[in-house]
Amino acid sequence: MLNIIVCVKVVTDPEAPTSAFKIDPEGKHVLPAQGVPPVLNPYDENSLEAALKIKESQPVKITIISAGKSIPKAVIKKSLAVGADDLIVIEDEQIKDKKLKFTREVPLKVTYHDPCHLGRHLGESGLYDIPRHILQNLPGITLLEMERRRENTWCCGAGAGVSQANPELALWTANERLKESKSTGVTALVTSCPWCERNFKDAVK
Repeated sequence: MLNIIVCVKVVTDPEAPTSAFKIDPEGKHVLPAQGVPPVLNPYDENSLEAALKIKESQPVKITIISAGKSIPKAVIKKSLAVGADDLIVIEDEQIKDKKLKFTREVPLKVTYHDPCHLGRHLGESGLYDIPRHILQNLPGITLLEMERRRENTWCCGAGAGVSQANPELALWTANERLKESKSTGVTALVTSCPWCERNFKDAVK
């Protein structure tokens, strides 16, 4: 049987009118829209639909993984209602309270790159803490921070079609980020975005 894992996050409804959103003048970030319900990220829904399409033609087990802070259970469970087989929810509170324990030692000094899609694009719901809490709770891991991080992170260069429209700019941007990561003295650069990973790998070829 084929096993398919689909990573899904809950976001503020992107179809909400722009008038529903406000900008925090001090924090320089988007404030949660009042009265706008959370939904499954439409891009993640597309991935789930693709997995369900495969399931129509062969035996498949689809597992949904969602990580974040105070995830709305009623929303994330919609993935099960449409045909997914299993759901794994990893909440920040579980890691901070050490309810989720890691046992394998990973002796590395690492730095973490904040992807735009999990950070700034989500406004107040940006996921900055949970990946750091995971790294800090892994035995053997030492996390060192880059100067530009969290809301003020330097983009990897691949987002918004830049890698297709202007590949030279995308690679220059990635190289600038790689230089910054090397300046911390780490042995590995960690990110949670496949686009970032791909662009960094292209930059070091």
